[in-house]
Amino acid sequence: MITFVEINESNTDECIALSVYPEQKGFVAANADSLAEATANPGMCPIGISKDGSLVGFAMYGYDIDANKSWIIRFMTDAAHQRKGFGSEALNKLLQMLFETHEDADIRLCVEPENEVAIRFYEKYGFRPTGEKWDNELIYELKCKSR
Repeated sequence: MITFVEINESNTDECIALSVYPEQKGFVAANADSLAEATANPGMCPIGISKDGSLVGFAMYGYDIDANKSWIIRFMTDAAHQRKGFGSEALNKLLQMLFETHEDADIRLCVEPENEVAIRFYEKYGFRPTGEKWDNELIYELKCKSR
């Protein structure tokens, strides 16, 4: 079973060592960069995705109070752990957590237009393009269930 763990002194190096396949590197920021971004912006919440006590992925989320939107800012599964269902399990768990925390908030994320694998992955969970962009990335949204 996948669990979420706080990123702290004991697992920061393990988190930073997580990486995607070389052909995916242009689609997701390095975890070190994401952790630095979270340090500079306390509204971002970085979490480790853990399986049996070892990190297999990383996510970062936040909430835009003015727009009433939750954001999945980063989501990655380490190359050695891809295609094992961990990403699907983690995304399901993250969506559930975000909807429980802000039950009337839609969830948004950004995807590089060339990242067809990620687009299909997120669409499988109900994310749809909004027609908006953020820094040339496509914004996808999952509507909250209460609407």
